[in-house]
Amino acid sequence: GSKGSSGSAELFTMISETLSESDLAEQLSIKLWEKLSRFNWLPFEEAREYVQKLGLKNVKEWNSYKNTKKVNPQLPLYPQGTYKEKGWNGWGDYLGTGNFSNINRTYLTFKKARALVRTFNLKNQNDWRDYCKTGDRPNSIPSVPSKVYKNEGWLSFGDWIGTTPGWGGDYKSFEEAREYVQKLGLKNVKEWNKFINSKKRPVDIPVNPQRMYKEEFINWGDWLGALDIRDRNIKYMRYEEASKFVQTLKIKTHKEWKEYCKSDKKPKELPFKPERVYKDDGWKGFKLFIGERLIEYVSYNEAQNYVKTLGLKTMIEWRGYVKSGKLPEFIPSNPQYHYKNKGWTHGGDWLGTGKTPDSMRSYRSFKEARKYVRALNLKSQKEWVEYAREFGDRPDDIPSKPARIYKNKGWSGLKDFLGYAHQRKAWSNVKKYVSFNDAKIFAKKMNIKTQKEWFNFAKSGGEKPENIPYKPHNAYKSEWKNWADFLGKEK
Repeated sequence: GSKGSSGSAELFTMISETLSESDLAEQLSIKLWEKLSRFNWLPFEEAREYVQKLGLKNVKEWNSYKNTKKVNPQLPLYPQGTYKEKGWNGWGDYLGTGNFSNINRTYLTFKKARALVRTFNLKNQNDWRDYCKTGDRPNSIPSVPSKVYKNEGWLSFGDWIGTTPGWGGDYKSFEEAREYVQKLGLKNVKEWNKFINSKKRPVDIPVNPQRMYKEEFINWGDWLGALDIRDRNIKYMRYEEASKFVQTLKIKTHKEWKEYCKSDKKPKELPFKPERVYKDDGWKGFKLFIGERLIEYVSYNEAQNYVKTLGLKTMIEWRGYVKSGKLPEFIPSNPQYHYKNKGWTHGGDWLGTGKTPDSMRSYRSFKEARKYVRALNLKSQKEWVEYAREFGDRPDDIPSKPARIYKNKGWSGLKDFLGYAHQRKAWSNVKKYVSFNDAKIFAKKMNIKTQKEWFNFAKSGGEKPENIPYKPHNAYKSEWKNWADFLGKEK
């Protein structure tokens, strides 16, 4: 204590010797005011009026200001906390910019917003970003529509701005896209550019395949089907010679092969796509070509007969089996690729389960499917998953993943599909609830201990009568005290 007092006295003496009496008094007054100001903040309205005159544009500028010596000591450094229950309505209101956080905004419905945006005649996503930076965007339209309208109809930017209405934003796989492009008979990049600038290009074929398919794209000759545009008259090695050469490279995977092909080390006489060049000249598969496998794969029917004996029920189980290391060398690990156009149809046929994938089935209309499912009286997502599992009692024309099948066809959530949200809404419209005291007696009898347990119980759709409200704190607002009182747990 004496040491601290001595230090303070020495500091005071040092300051008093360097400042005049009037300056010293002023400095002490400022220090005292800074200490006391925290107990004497300006009222919210006065603080807001003062801050708005500073002309600060955003929170970043506020943070810079509050760390300067110019800051008014009667302004709290963290107004969002100080004025939380005293008028605070966001930084846009406090600074006077009018910019409110997305959380506090009310936007147009997706369809109305999209209709308005399509009148702007924007050509691409970059145009949209530039437009948002101009300051002309109405506050009722979000700058990041994909996030705001994620579950309310959003498909893609092309659909949003109107360049590709109805497109979901998904491109074809690399193999499907390349197969489509090669049927066009384009001879060079110039013809490709002419094609993509025409109205003939499908929306699911990308303009820049070298970017979209970065891992798979080799060169334009491969993409267009011209093998090698620069060397049309090239004479390739015979299959045996090419395979022997490649095996000296010790290449193990497709990825390593693609990387090698993109390097300057590959001889021109060695084709980028050996499976195409040697299709009728000894080609038996990539692993045989690079020397990783010495046994040829059997036919689809032979392989399928073997796989059926394994008793696997799903393609997930198949992948697990492949990873186990038990797969014979004469059976390919990716049958869907190896047997494409050679017998492959789908996983159910391969495993012998007889199950057809959702994408290949014909389903009931959304309304018919929902009517059927609601009659099952399922009460939760867990019950639906159990019912919809691959070997359950679900009819083939009722999809296991209805959200995907009925997207944009009436789907508005699993609760609506199962009907328990609809049922709960009906319960909430019941006007004649039991008295507050009778509801408390019921809650106590059910031995429900917490608010969370109450809502879990009420959501289950089980024992709660229709005349007991789902939200008792709203139904008995005038008599409501707290949850502990309602559940009979108050001491």
